[in-house]
Amino acid sequence: MTSASPAGALGPLARILPPSATVEGGRLSIGGCDAALLAERFGTPLYVYDEDALWAACRGLAAAMAAGPTGSHGLYAVKAFPSVAMAGIALESGLGILASTAGEHAVARAAGVPPEEIVLHGNNKSEEELRLPVGRLVIDSFDEIDRLERLAVEADAWIRVTPGLEAGGHEFIRVGGIDSKFGIAVSRVVEAGRRVAALPRLRLRGLHAHVGSQLAGDEGEVLKRLMVALVG
Repeated sequence: MTSASPAGALGPLARILPPSATVEGGRLSIGGCDAALLAERFGTPLYVYDEDALWAACRGLAAAMAAGPTGSHGLYAVKAFPSVAMAGIALESGLGILASTAGEHAVARAAGVPPEEIVLHGNNKSEEELRLPVGRLVIDSFDEIDRLERLAVEADAWIRVTPGLEAGGHEFIRVGGIDSKFGIAVSRVVEAGRRVAALPRLRLRGLHAHVGSQLAGDEGEVLKRLMVALVG
């Protein structure tokens, strides 16, 4: 299949492939590199990234977030592609780093990301992870509050709230439900906030919430419901 229009030739795949992807004579190229030749050289399965597309996407997100309310700052979630090179691109594009494990934190630090540009979240953090130097620590449970008190950790802290919203794609990636293993139920957030505020080495800075992945066009309604759940 030959086409002067890459999007037309790629069909639905145009949504997930980088802008540089083309199909000519039935052969897929990414960033000017023939995918079949790459497979012959490196074997399969093979992941191929277009660096120019990564730079453009990161810069676009950074600019969009910076245009938001004062203090808005885009983050790159390292778990999406835990690569030192990728973390470096994100940082140089103006993004901070979102890490959920000590390993992801190590990837960010190896890329030269300063601790103040790292946000650490995730449930069931180890003592090692709770002690990591970060710009923001997202507290996920009362158990973490107990351990932070015992360890005398010093950090700017946010409390992850489970707002009781079911949103996103498959039920396994809806994390805002009241029975989610992530976060503290909205009904107990005030209690958690008082606990954190009473600890002299923790500075309570705000609330964190994540309702689910792959929202299918209902983002505006979900955000409105989330704000109602958090602030009334």
